[in-house]
Amino acid sequence: MTEFIQNKKGCWLWRAAKNQRYPSVGFQGKTWKVHRLFYEKFIGKIPKGLYVCHKCDNTTCVNPLHLFLGTQKDNMADMVSKGRADTTKKRGKNNGRAVLNETQVLAIRASKKRNVVLAKMFGVTDTTIRNIKLKKIWGWL
Repeated sequence: MTEFIQNKKGCWLWRAAKNQRYPSVGFQGKTWKVHRLFYEKFIGKIPKGLYVCHKCDNTTCVNPLHLFLGTQKDNMADMVSKGRADTTKKRGKNNGRAVLNETQVLAIRASKKRNVVLAKMFGVTDTTIRNIKLKKIWGWL
């Protein structure tokens, strides 16, 4: 039994380890991400620091014809060019982790109170208060 099946797009889909985003396998005493192993076996050595990227955008695909080398920047550019990236800016209150809103941030910047006092008032750390005042965060306001 082979460990992969071919789909209509020509992807060789790795069937083992279904719960992994990038399936891995033990080979010659080392754990490999399967697509990297297939790249080395069928195409050649992977230079240090480079990624093995998927032309097909299928992380379980191990077809060497669907794999290419690139930097992290290349991989991100590929993702954006194919419309797979969320390029919307999730800043401020639109960020799911935001504790404060714009009104509170402006009040913090206008206040003469010490950072530790403001931190307790707003339920954040004094480092957050400092970063707001220095515009390291919420800098567009």
